[in-house]
Amino acid sequence: MDLGRFFVCRGVSGPLHYGLWGALMILFIYPFGKRIRSLAPDAHSLAEILHARHGSSSQLILAGSNIIGSILSLISNYIAGGVLIAMLAPLNFSTGILVIAAGVLLYTLWPGLRASILIDFIQVCAMLLAVIILAPTIFHLAGGPDIFREARTI
Repeated sequence: MDLGRFFVCRGVSGPLHYGLWGALMILFIYPFGKRIRSLAPDAHSLAEILHARHGSSSQLILAGSNIIGSILSLISNYIAGGVLIAMLAPLNFSTGILVIAAGVLLYTLWPGLRASILIDFIQVCAMLLAVIILAPTIFHLAGGPDIFREARTI
């Protein structure tokens, strides 16, 4: 699969699914707001609501669920990073995962504000590089200036 077709086929699915499931979560929990407020009037989070309703053992279950969810999210992000690096760089999938894992490890080991500022700078540079490289590449793969000439003749 070439690069242009990859972005056309899969480019917007991530944000759309993320927004859809977030909206569905809000829509499903909204009708239960009054009941939740009556059970735990001072609660501000799901953990506090569960503690008020079911006791401290429910918080352990929620913590375990959060840890499993975080591990699955981390694995999927490593896989996505490995695929992206394998597509855009002359490295294979396994090396891409190792590069992403090393980046996460360095970010974690390098303390606080300095790491956040550095990672923001790196992300801006990566986005600018992506725009500089990917925008003309996708434009060329889509047909280049000819797509404007064809659209004008229609």
